[in-house]
Amino acid sequence: MKKLKPTYIFGRHPVADFIERSPKDVKIIFVKNTIKDIDLSELRAAAGKHGIPFQTVSEKEIKRYVSDEVNHQGIVASIVWNFEYTNFREWLGKIDPESDMAVLILDHITDVHNFGAIIRSATAAGISAILVDGSNQAPANPTTFKTSAGTLGLVPIIQVGNITESIKQLQQNKFWVAGLDTRGKQSIWDIDMKGPMAFLIGSEGEGVSELALKNCDFHVNVPLAEGVESLNASVTSALVSFEWRRRLS
Repeated sequence: MKKLKPTYIFGRHPVADFIERSPKDVKIIFVKNTIKDIDLSELRAAAGKHGIPFQTVSEKEIKRYVSDEVNHQGIVASIVWNFEYTNFREWLGKIDPESDMAVLILDHITDVHNFGAIIRSATAAGISAILVDGSNQAPANPTTFKTSAGTLGLVPIIQVGNITESIKQLQQNKFWVAGLDTRGKQSIWDIDMKGPMAFLIGSEGEGVSELALKNCDFHVNVPLAEGVESLNASVTSALVSFEWRRRLS
C-alpha cells in the first residue's frame, strides 16, 4: 500500500476533527498570534485533554508550515500522517455482494478541492468506497483533508491501476456500473438502484473516458436546464450520492 506522509494539516475544524479521531498523532498545534475572530476555547480544551502542546506564533512562522494559497485560518497542526489507500482485492473480499451499497469511481479527478468535496459528500451520503486511479489523480494530502472537512479516511479510498479493469472486477462481484455522461439516454432520477451500485464520475475537463464508459452497464445523465452543458465533478458526485441515499429510505 502506498503511504502519503505530509507533515501539516490546517484550519480549525480539520485540526479539531483530527484530534478527535487520532490524538496520539498530533504533535503540536500552532496558532497565529493575530487571530481575533475565531473561538479557540474548544480546540484548546481538546489539545489540553490529550496533552498536545498549543503554541502561539507569528504569521511568518505559520508561513514556514503552509502556503499562503490555502485557507489555514491561522491554525496549523504538525501531525504523523498515517493515511493508507485501501487494497481493492481485500475490500472486495469483505463486502456483501447482495447488499444495497454504492461506490464512486473517479476517472482522473485532478483538482484536490474537488476531490476533497467529493469525499465529504460521499461520506455524508453513506457511500461505501471511492475508487481512484493510480495516476493523474489528485492526492490525499492536507489540502484534500481540509476540503473534505476532516472526513478523509472515514470512507475507504481505493487506488487502482486501471479504471476499466476495476469496473470489470466490480461487475464480476454483482455491481451495476452507471457512467455519468451528458449524452446518457437515461436520467439519474429514473434508473433502478437496487443492489450494489457503482457510479463512474468523469474529470473536470475531459469527462469520463470513452473506454471506461464503454464498459459501463448503462449511461446516465443529470437533467440540466437549457444552456448549461455540464456540472462540476464534485456537484455531480453529491447529486448522485444523495439520490442513491434517498432511494434507501
